[in-house]
This record gives sequence, C-alpha cells and structure tokens, in this order.
Amino acid sequence: MRKGLFVMMQDQRIVDAMRPMDSDGVLTEALAGPKGGALFFKPDSSQSIAPLRLVEQKRAVAVDFIQKPAPLVSDMVKEVLAKYAPRALFRSVVLVDPASGIQASYWLLERPLVHCLAAQTEFFPDGTCKRLVVDPAKAGKHPFLKIGGLREDVTLVQLGVAESLLRREVTGIRFTKVQLQLSEEERWG
Repeated sequence: MRKGLFVMMQDQRIVDAMRPMDSDGVLTEALAGPKGGALFFKPDSSQSIAPLRLVEQKRAVAVDFIQKPAPLVSDMVKEVLAKYAPRALFRSVVLVDPASGIQASYWLLERPLVHCLAAQTEFFPDGTCKRLVVDPAKAGKHPFLKIGGLREDVTLVQLGVAESLLRREVTGIRFTKVQLQLSEEERWG
C-alpha cells in the first residue's frame, strides 16, 4: 500500500491573513543561498532575518502558514516539521506593522528542491501546471519538499506530516491530495 502525498498551501478563504512585504527581496535572497539553490541542511541554523513589514490591513489574522512571498510557518508548524526532519533549516523571521504595533514571529521554511514530476504532468501554454502528477520514487522519503521543474512554488508533504498538522487544528493551511504516478505493477495489475 502506498502512502499519500499532499500539496500544502495557504488557505485563501482567510482574507485577512497577515501578508509580509518582501520589497527588498530579503526572503527570496535567503532562500536562494549560494549558487541559487535552497539551503536545506546547514549546521548554523540559528540565523535570523531582519524584521519584515506587513502589508497594512485593518485586521491581520495570524495563520500557521504564509505561502507568499516565501513559505513562512508558525512555531507549532515548525515543531511538527522538525520532528519529521530534525536537520531541516528554519530561519527566524519577525513580521511587524509599526502603525498598529503588531509583531508576529514566524520561521522561513527551507525545503529540499526535488525534481519529482511524472511524465503525465500537464502544463498550460504559459508553462504553469495544469495537472500535477508526482513520481513517488523520485519524491523519496522527504517529509516535505519543494517540487522542482514548476514555475509555481509548490510545497509537498507526506501523509504523516499532513495528519500531524491537522490533529493540531492549524489555521490557514489546506492540503490537496496529489495524483501519483502508477508503478508498472499497479498499471498492469
């Protein structure tokens, strides 16, 4: 029996979710690392990033996952992910809104970039993903990862990770089951 994989995304139904500005490219630069690849394992994971301003909103709701401009997770989500990937790198990020005095602590989630698209993945003419199909053998045993080969920034998590987060009643996270490529044995019965 195969385990499921899920896309983890920010729940867009929460319209007042905090929205950080990355006008200086601080988050993008932090994720790029040397030679343009995400730093997943790094000995000195204590690095923090300068405070980021929030987009001004009448009411800002702190959610457990902020997808854009870069994946940010709450303390609770970080703890769960760290249990599945003890060597994962998380960088501290403080979101601030000087006008309202709001301050929120988040963690920049650095995921391994894994090229795990199956041949059945379909794309629109502009290169965005139309139908996502993942090869579970290529995805390997990573508890969470960033799918390589897509224009979109897609975070994939294993079933156990999704279940652990849902048991904790996270706010602002949605999971969508991913279609997996069938093995030869499954295809031909």
